[in-house]
Amino acid sequence: MVLELLITALILASAYLLWRDVARERIFRAALRARPCAGVEWYRAHRAKPAAIRAFLHLVVDAWALPPELALRLRPDDRVDVLHAWRNQGAVMDWLEIESLSVALVERHGVRVETWDGVTLGALFDLACANLGER
Repeated sequence: MVLELLITALILASAYLLWRDVARERIFRAALRARPCAGVEWYRAHRAKPAAIRAFLHLVVDAWALPPELALRLRPDDRVDVLHAWRNQGAVMDWLEIESLSVALVERHGVRVETWDGVTLGALFDLACANLGER
């Protein structure tokens, strides 16, 4: 009887945690969808080829397992650590997302980042373009 109650409590606790994480992710995605498209901001800030900008943004979106339609909602002045904290509000930081972005940047662009504090997506894009000789 006690074992059954314990198992039921564990199942309910895990269901609550899953529900909380799903709700947090939905809020984050809805907030990104509410932002205006930032394609013009990227072009004005970097004067790069639109294809290079889109490829970089899709790399970020793929690394964070977000839907592709959210790629152009990310702005060049968005800080990686702030976006990550916004997505995981109040939760233990899931550094696997940051690590997956780091691995993707190293594999595709040869960019290594020592610390994510204050690093913007625009700065990462500049590093990626400089390493590949694009623009």
